[in-house]
Amino acid sequence: ARFTLFTSPLNHISQAKSAEAKGSMGRQDKQRSRSLSFGSAGSNTSDRKLRSSTKKKKKRSSSDVGVDEPLRTIEDSHITTRSRRKASEDMTTGESKGGDQPDLMVVSEDTGATIGRSRKEARPDYGEAKEDAHVSSKRTRSKSQKSPDLESRVEQDNLISDSQQPPAVETDPLPVKRAPTMDLVVHRMRHLNYTPNSVICMRATPKKAKFDWLAVSRGNGSIELRSVGQKMRSIATVGGQQNKCANALSWAMAQDADTDTPTLIGGSQDGSIFIVDFKSSKFSNVTSSGGGGIFALASLYESSGGSEKNGASLVAAACEDGSIRIFQLMSDNSLVIVSTIPTTGAAVLSLAWRRMGKTLGTGGDQLSGTTLFAGVADGTIRTYTYQDGKSKSASWKSGHRMTVESLGRRTPTRVWSLQLLSDWTLVSADSLGNVQFWDGRTGSLEQTFQQTDQKADVLDVAASGDECKVFASGVDSRVVCFERPPQDPNKTSRRWLLAHAYRPHTHDVKSVVVCYSENKRRFANDPPPLDSKTEILCTAGVDMKVCTYLTARFNRKRPRIMYPWPDQSPVFLANEARTFAIIKDARVEVHKLHENPGKMTKPVPVSEGGTLLGAVEIRTSSNLTCGALNDDGTLMAVCDSSSLFLFKLSVDENGSFSPARVPFKSKVHSSVSSASFVGNSTLFLSTADGRVNWLQIEGADDGGDHLVEKQSFAPQMDGDDASLQRLPVRSISSADSGKWIATLCNEYAGSGVDVYMQEEDKYRHWWTLPKLPTPITAISLLGEGSDVKIVVGCINFEVFAFDINLRKSESWNTRSESEIVKSPVEKEMSHRFDYPLQVCIHPSCKGKVILRATGAFLVVDMLQPPPSICRTVPEKHVRRRKRKRGLSLGQADDIDGAEAIQCLRYNSMLFMEYTGDNELVIVEQPWLNVAATLPEALQRRIYGT
Repeated sequence: ARFTLFTSPLNHISQAKSAEAKGSMGRQDKQRSRSLSFGSAGSNTSDRKLRSSTKKKKKRSSSDVGVDEPLRTIEDSHITTRSRRKASEDMTTGESKGGDQPDLMVVSEDTGATIGRSRKEARPDYGEAKEDAHVSSKRTRSKSQKSPDLESRVEQDNLISDSQQPPAVETDPLPVKRAPTMDLVVHRMRHLNYTPNSVICMRATPKKAKFDWLAVSRGNGSIELRSVGQKMRSIATVGGQQNKCANALSWAMAQDADTDTPTLIGGSQDGSIFIVDFKSSKFSNVTSSGGGGIFALASLYESSGGSEKNGASLVAAACEDGSIRIFQLMSDNSLVIVSTIPTTGAAVLSLAWRRMGKTLGTGGDQLSGTTLFAGVADGTIRTYTYQDGKSKSASWKSGHRMTVESLGRRTPTRVWSLQLLSDWTLVSADSLGNVQFWDGRTGSLEQTFQQTDQKADVLDVAASGDECKVFASGVDSRVVCFERPPQDPNKTSRRWLLAHAYRPHTHDVKSVVVCYSENKRRFANDPPPLDSKTEILCTAGVDMKVCTYLTARFNRKRPRIMYPWPDQSPVFLANEARTFAIIKDARVEVHKLHENPGKMTKPVPVSEGGTLLGAVEIRTSSNLTCGALNDDGTLMAVCDSSSLFLFKLSVDENGSFSPARVPFKSKVHSSVSSASFVGNSTLFLSTADGRVNWLQIEGADDGGDHLVEKQSFAPQMDGDDASLQRLPVRSISSADSGKWIATLCNEYAGSGVDVYMQEEDKYRHWWTLPKLPTPITAISLLGEGSDVKIVVGCINFEVFAFDINLRKSESWNTRSESEIVKSPVEKEMSHRFDYPLQVCIHPSCKGKVILRATGAFLVVDMLQPPPSICRTVPEKHVRRRKRKRGLSLGQADDIDGAEAIQCLRYNSMLFMEYTGDNELVIVEQPWLNVAATLPEALQRRIYGT
């Protein structure tokens, strides 16, 4: 079987006319290249042999190639060096060429276009061919003879038809590897203006915690839980409420808990403190602070690095009325206030809490030996020490008071952040742009640093595990690192120095945290880790991005940027109706696709405003989490953290869009994490309690509005530990008209896939997929009858297939489940910081599989042997991996086997799905459009201006 992959180009070169193609058959190959064919099934491009001719090469005119057209084909080899550079710049900035060019385009290819790759190291160069000349791989070329132009060669070679091919020249046999290819019409949508939310604060689990997690609170009230050691993938999300964002977070361990899993506690400026329950996807046990808004939280569990056992359940809250309230997390996840420090007269903005004593006091008081530093809005830092033997209401003793310089201003200096080290060094960040180091015992100032000359507020500081590095940032987005030498008994002075700085952000940095990633020896050829965990610095703020740095190599390793694209796509599609919807906060927009133009040689621009049918405004206090459309586009289900909304959609002849809500009484009261329609009347909802609800819409074809709940089913767990580590279902996939249902849910340290089968109008649990070496991030069911398979994509872009009926693994896999050697696909994709989010299966040819990430997609052909080579297209792309010398894939020419293709043509992808046998929908969100919505950043002095 032969396939063709066509992806919508950023820029397009139109195919030459057939009459001009007949006159250009004289060109010949002077350089052999491996190619990925983008053409119709009848072009037979990948089956061409080497040919030569005595005719001279004709120079192509501007009429042959549409150089002035705003679009070009996917392969940059067809354009000049200057145009290629511009195309790469356009991809980097996320914008298309031409100021008036719309962001929506429909592209199709009728004839083939070849993607060529030069093989200078392993393939011979072919010189001018003469009549009756024998081309040998040992033949060399003189230095004065110029090599043929690769762009012209590839384009011209594509224009040779089968009936006009010159006689083949005898050549040395060379291995020919075919790449997976598809002929598709691609609807490229880049105008939907999806805008993520800024980061308010972050908090990481301590070093000795069982799980390496990072909690991220965003401006719309949602909180994400990310696994640090798994490419920062999002394993759970709490939708939250629009008017209630968590501006303070802290990890703690429940009192007398029978589990070693930490609990996240959040505080809001509305005066509430609550438990962030990722299993139920909601805020639980909401308690009033009793002192107004909460500006900061601190726990002994975090300050001790996770080693604290006695006071791990205690959390201190900095309140708006100037008081500090100590809460205890009980075994039932309730928060009980145990102590209060009286008001200071002004709001407490920051806290630093640590146990400096070695033993507990009388009666085993958990607060014994603890010292608390508070940054107050009046420009002072106050010290409180807990005393034993007194009542808890009168046991806190006020110590020395440190006053921060105000430079004569009437407004007191704000102390935004505090960090207390084990040697009593106190680090403060204030509104004057200073990072100051204090002696916590005496209250004396030791050193002062200015973050920048702008004197902008420094909002947060963090310290490394060995306490030799301190990181700070704020309104000026410069991330600075202060260092001091390690502890030396022969030296008494350890002076801090401003060592390094980066500026990866464009706007205010609101949160700076140090998180940890466990070092695992996953492969036999990996060296053993020197330390059990790796320290990673994370910064985030107004520009929505999360940047990561290696603290050990902060001065040598540049930061990596993680863009805020969601793991669960906000876009959902109706295939038959050719419509799709996108969720934007409390608004759902419905768009239509352009009609299939069939075969064409030029892109068809479509007006941006012409795609919008209408929008549905949902008035709810909670954020929308997921949605789904049925096949004919007449029903739309939208869910938030507490409700299910069902709408009936209709469009009249004039194009007027009219939604109507369908009233019903539902027993689904848990938070819905995923929704999926099967056909027009069957709806599946996965709730936070791990159950899948089967709903039937009676009379949907006749305009009925009766919702019947058929069944609620859940997987069978092998013990309590498995159920305790399960998180809400992330995605639902179906096959064979809903006879088979598969669900993907994340776990604390991995993922799980469950398969259900319908028997006698009921679903029962059929199989749970075995654990794989790496977590599964995307699934898809395919086939029907007795030939039903499930294809899964792992975080390292490995692809596995399983036979559902036989409950076993397929022979086709990129790597065996138990194999510990890196596969070619993993070697090539190991540098990528993203991971597969969707598995797209071709509707008519089930062997063509696309794994879609946010910045690229991987194409594999399951009808061919497992890939032994992973290619990257375009060849000269700016985001292509920079290889070290000796690692070029050109050295792998003699390897037999199929190829996997990594395509970098698209970026910032939110959604990809088939809408027909030859149609693909890709939704992108250019980053520059998102950056244009941000507020103005701090004006900095730039050299030369």
